[in-house]
Amino acid sequence: MKRLGQLARWPTFAGLIFLCVAAYAQFTENTIVGHVSDSSGAAAVGAKVQVTNVSTGISTETETDSSGFYRVLHLQPGTYSVTVTAAGFKKTVLENIQVNVNNTTRADAQLKPGQVVETVEVTGAAALVQTEEGRLSDTVTSREVNALPLNGRQVCQLAYLEPGVTSTTAKVVSSVPAPTSSVTFDFGFIANGATPRGNNFRLDCTPNNNEWLGGTPLVYPSLEAVEEMQVQTLNYSAEYGRNNGAVINIITKSGSNKP
Repeated sequence: MKRLGQLARWPTFAGLIFLCVAAYAQFTENTIVGHVSDSSGAAAVGAKVQVTNVSTGISTETETDSSGFYRVLHLQPGTYSVTVTAAGFKKTVLENIQVNVNNTTRADAQLKPGQVVETVEVTGAAALVQTEEGRLSDTVTSREVNALPLNGRQVCQLAYLEPGVTSTTAKVVSSVPAPTSSVTFDFGFIANGATPRGNNFRLDCTPNNNEWLGGTPLVYPSLEAVEEMQVQTLNYSAEYGRNNGAVINIITKSGSNKP
């Protein structure tokens, strides 16, 4: 009976592992949302929306709801196009929708009367200002990573460019007992007055914190491998937990259809 009780607890344990893995995925995946209307501003109900990753050609399809809104989840960072079709209207294509790590991007479309075979193309349709959430964050692209000077090729130095972030040579506390109880971190920084140990580092959705030397990253990715680095300094989601400083979310490059 005791052995059967132990076995009965295994499904619960496996379920907890699954939930942890699913939670980590939220740190890198992104969302495109938008509202589809006709030329009079009325909601276009049941319009078909296709969101396509320009680099890979992978598409996701959905439809607008009763209020004309749509939402596409679980997107990788990159450039997307949004194609909207509805009976009695021209096909509308929104080009160059830039989706950054762990962000919600707004892409609205207005349909014009006509045949579906006709196409209306709109370039640069995504809003430049984040309107879907209240986090104070910024994304550093691979172009900036390669173009900006970095002493020691340490990508986390680019966090210095964000408002409220200041470089520091303050010692960070080690978990090893004295005499090595504190060590100077050359590329340390503080965000909005928090201590260096208050920073939370993540790499491709997994924790990247050095547990021995608090407030420092465990793995330093090569600059050539970095796709994006998101720096969150205020009002970020409780899903990150752990710290009260900045959240550094680094995504490495993945493949595409381009040679």
